[in-house]
Amino acid sequence: MITSINGQTIKSNGELRNAIGLSRVGDKLDVALIRDRKPLHVSAVITDTPQNRPGDTAKATTPGTGDASPLHPGLAGATLVDGAGKGVEVRTIEPRSVAAQLLRSGDRIEGANSRTIANLKDLREVAQRGGALVLTVRRGNSVILVPLRAPNSSTP
Repeated sequence: MITSINGQTIKSNGELRNAIGLSRVGDKLDVALIRDRKPLHVSAVITDTPQNRPGDTAKATTPGTGDASPLHPGLAGATLVDGAGKGVEVRTIEPRSVAAQLLRSGDRIEGANSRTIANLKDLREVAQRGGALVLTVRRGNSVILVPLRAPNSSTP
């Protein structure tokens, strides 16, 4: 659970979205959070994601079903599967895709917008609410925050 960004207390998902949304590309954020009942401080840098190319989707497949459905434009090019245990594993990343700028194969998404993510169903539920997503990602022994901006509602 995220408790503050740059010293400003975060009390709701709305405050979290506002703090991320008011940040500019390149801004470095000091994020305080609680993970496994322990306080933790991490740094996050706001990055810009390129507009999706036609046909770009984030594939979220459940092993054995072949089911694929879009989750969020910031995950375009990633194949996501239920992790062994908890979370969602980034199985593959298409080179030069939107997701390749933020994620790596083997990353495990453990949270989204201050909610623990146990599986793809949980991630879909958070993503379907719309708006920005802030993913809590375990990469090796590190935990990083990956902010994904809200989809742009205007058409080019």
